[in-house]
Amino acid sequence: MVDSELKKLFALEFMGVVAGIALRASTAFNVVTSFQYVAMLTLGFSLGRAIISFFAPQLAERKGSYVAAAGFFFLFVLSVAYMFMPRNLYWLLRIPHGAASGLSWPALQALVIGKSTPRNRAKVSASYFLVGMLATGFGYAISGFKVVRPIMVSAILFLIVSLGLFRLRTGVESWKKGVKGKKVLDISATSVFLSAFSLGLLMTILNTEITLAVLYNLVGRVFAAIVMALASTIGALLGYVLGHHLLDVRQSLVSLAMPGYFTSMSSLGIISNEPRIAAVSVALAQAGMTWWRSSNMALARTGKDTGMRLGLDNMGRNLGTTVSSLMLVLGGSIVDIILISSVLFTIALSGGGISSLVRRWRTHHI
Repeated sequence: MVDSELKKLFALEFMGVVAGIALRASTAFNVVTSFQYVAMLTLGFSLGRAIISFFAPQLAERKGSYVAAAGFFFLFVLSVAYMFMPRNLYWLLRIPHGAASGLSWPALQALVIGKSTPRNRAKVSASYFLVGMLATGFGYAISGFKVVRPIMVSAILFLIVSLGLFRLRTGVESWKKGVKGKKVLDISATSVFLSAFSLGLLMTILNTEITLAVLYNLVGRVFAAIVMALASTIGALLGYVLGHHLLDVRQSLVSLAMPGYFTSMSSLGIISNEPRIAAVSVALAQAGMTWWRSSNMALARTGKDTGMRLGLDNMGRNLGTTVSSLMLVLGGSIVDIILISSVLFTIALSGGGISSLVRRWRTHHI
């Protein structure tokens, strides 16, 4: 049964994700006429997030919910700044926006993970993404309709989340205890990082302002928001059901290999000029990506250096997004990004990889 503090963390996560998605998506819609400018916004955000995200989980181990509270307060301040900033100057806020996000979310992940036990870590991880992806749907819906002012809504929600985390005053509980007789797959930190980096490369084209720009040009603003909301919901449900079964129950490496390759193959359809194909592609790839993130995050929590590995998981995704955003700004193609991601993911599974991980399968004891 989920304890009361974990329920509160999930509630605050939901509000924070709604605010974050509404803010990023609405600012992308506001400048959607320039594809390279939108790519530059993504690049700035990812660069700022990558700098901080490695250290945030380790800071949360020492300072608890105050770290995440500070991050969300900075996001509140930045939301207010966006409300008064000319659209052509959004890029000035993108690096600090990414840095605040890199402090907030990895710290919140550490708090959530710190409430789980070795018997339900994968289920809690999947639940974290389920809550987040359901909130993502609401965030995209808010950003897609003009009857509300999404940036103002984001500012209000960020302030509520910050105050809630400050009042919660919770910390990160033990990360390192095992369960007697429980098999736990222990993967290398290198594999965690490479898998996350491969995922980050694809996130640029599947879960950022660039995705919104492509869909907006293909199907229009409202339908683009609907597609992303549907994709988020599908991904949340798939990650919850399969993530729990394959990671908590079976501890199977298939849970990492399958979503990675499925996401890569599905994302190829985004280059289609046929709106329905592109929309379906985004929905399928988003589903696989959510499952992939959940699996990698759960596997990052094994071993003795969970805080460091969770930092590598976050930093790897952010660096991957930074690299692929830079590729697009410099004129690279989506196909190139997908190919590089697939190659690096294969190296993560083989070099770091499935054969060595199977040999290192072991039973941890308290």
